[in-house]
Amino acid sequence: MLTREEIKAHYYKIFLDEELSRLGFMNSLVGIKPRIENTASYLNPAIAGFPSNTTSRVFHESFLYRVQLFLVVGVPVIAIIGFIFQVGEERPLWLNIFAGLLMLPALVISWRKTMERKEHRRLEISAVGISIGRRHFPWMNIVGTMMLRRIGKHGKPEKYKLVLLLDSGEIIRHDLEYYESFLSHSRKDISVAIEHFKSKVPGW
Repeated sequence: MLTREEIKAHYYKIFLDEELSRLGFMNSLVGIKPRIENTASYLNPAIAGFPSNTTSRVFHESFLYRVQLFLVVGVPVIAIIGFIFQVGEERPLWLNIFAGLLMLPALVISWRKTMERKEHRRLEISAVGISIGRRHFPWMNIVGTMMLRRIGKHGKPEKYKLVLLLDSGEIIRHDLEYYESFLSHSRKDISVAIEHFKSKVPGW
């Protein structure tokens, strides 16, 4: 029977091969590889860990990400409405008022749709496993946790992803840009939470 480390090594090779196959020709030619870090590498022995009574750590979409998403969705809608009605030009007052009234619900709907998406990005790390949205992954089924940063086709680094290697062979890649803000270090915070709760699991 294979040990957890042997299973991890097997699926890590599959994961690495998949990531290398995504690289563009030029990146492969010059030997550029994706950056892959074990979550344990983010631990700092000089910094105190979690309180002993902590049972989970939840990460929600950051306000910064929601605003960015809203700008991508809402602003074009407003621009299109403004263009159609050419607000500000010499037109009947009622037409300008009507265009303005259309913009208000467009803003509200765009913001509401932005907020509705947040539960799909909810990341919870606890003593029983890791949950992403509605999916739950027990610790007993997770054989590896790491951070991935791909290199784009033009050599530009992409956003980090959390990677879970499962004993079923499934590889979960979850974007971390959802949790980034000006003051947070989501990559480090998530890694520390993973290592904290993982250390409480027998066999890890």
